[in-house]
Amino acid sequence: MKTNSDDLEDNWAELCSEESLRCTPEYWNSRAEDYADFIVNSDFDHGRKILNHFVKEGLVESNWDIVDIGSGPGAISIPFAAKVRSVTSVEPACEMAKNLLKQAEMRNLSNISLIPNTWQDIAITEHLGKYDLAICSHAIWHFPDLFFQIERMQRVSRKYCAVAHGIFEAGQIEPIYKNLGIPRDDADRFIMVKRILENRGIFPEVSVLPTTMQRTVQSARSMMVLGLKKYREVQPEDEAMIDEYLKAHSKDGMYVRQGKMGLLWWRVS
Repeated sequence: MKTNSDDLEDNWAELCSEESLRCTPEYWNSRAEDYADFIVNSDFDHGRKILNHFVKEGLVESNWDIVDIGSGPGAISIPFAAKVRSVTSVEPACEMAKNLLKQAEMRNLSNISLIPNTWQDIAITEHLGKYDLAICSHAIWHFPDLFFQIERMQRVSRKYCAVAHGIFEAGQIEPIYKNLGIPRDDADRFIMVKRILENRGIFPEVSVLPTTMQRTVQSARSMMVLGLKKYREVQPEDEAMIDEYLKAHSKDGMYVRQGKMGLLWWRVS
């Protein structure tokens, strides 16, 4: 991997290209149930933390329209929809989208509309200056051409843009992934994104927020098995290793992990 700071965007593309190709809408369809289990059992933790932070900063207003890029089952869309005028959720995986709409219906939220495409495939000329906030949470690694997609986010926003990503900490990678041979890099992608923005003349506000991942053991098992399938066939000994790990690291049928989320947000020029 290149190390010169001038090559940050090339480094980012190198890190993300192969993984983004593996994580197709079809893959996320296979993950829809276990991922929705995680989001719901965590009480939409990421979105609530971001929303509460923005409210504290005096940003969010009831007449806002926002676009949630890579919405999944609604970690961002559901909490924000309860506070703003409208949410447009961009989600190409139809099973993920079904879970999002199900959660919206359960909460009597009628102000969420869906765009069933990837962000990259959307013709943004139809959305220029349409939103008060364009946000992409825990999905920017789908964009090897990161800054090009951020520029597109800026063009559809009339006020703010925001991106969120998990923060890497030494020793944070679970040993189960190494034991299974699932690739995990130790790059601090949040810091990379921050530096790419700054090199491009965008100096975002930076916030670090605590996060909680809480999901059923069945959901965690599905996450690990399907994650391994991206790389190779899953063997009986792999499943036995996963079951043993989850038995040792779960309590009362739940698998819980604490982490940190980095949030970058800025006013669009």
